[in-house]
Amino acid sequence: MIALVDLASYFDRRDIDKSYDYASKAYSTSMRVQNKESKYAAALSLGGALSNFNVSDSAIYYYEIALAISRQQKSILNEARALNNLGNQYFVMANYLKCLTYYHSSVNLAENLKGAEGISNTYNNMGLVYVELKNYKEALKYYNKAYERAVELKKEEI
Repeated sequence: MIALVDLASYFDRRDIDKSYDYASKAYSTSMRVQNKESKYAAALSLGGALSNFNVSDSAIYYYEIALAISRQQKSILNEARALNNLGNQYFVMANYLKCLTYYHSSVNLAENLKGAEGISNTYNNMGLVYVELKNYKEALKYYNKAYERAVELKKEEI
């Protein structure tokens, strides 16, 4: 099952049709085996594949499934990832205020997690939103936070 998610990820930018096929197979397989962790990964993957096709409503649907599963499992890291993906989708849709709501929720969860490498990406994404909103002071603030967090995580590896 996870191999299908990995294949979907591999083809994500190379061949979006194959990516969608593998993600769809992974999701339907996860439904049959009733494994929540697999269903979470497959829903996130399928949301990403649908996002590549600009099918925003369907992408959001699967991201919300992943979010619900992460909350049921009380997985803060997975919840932060799902919230970030929802933020990304709303960014693509140019719904910047909703996008920021999801990014802020993601950061609030991940801030206290040791080694949450995705948080620097979320801060960077927030910077991108503020650039779109032409609020360059806020953009710079979040770009700096992204940099600081990336440096901090790199130090933890040493």
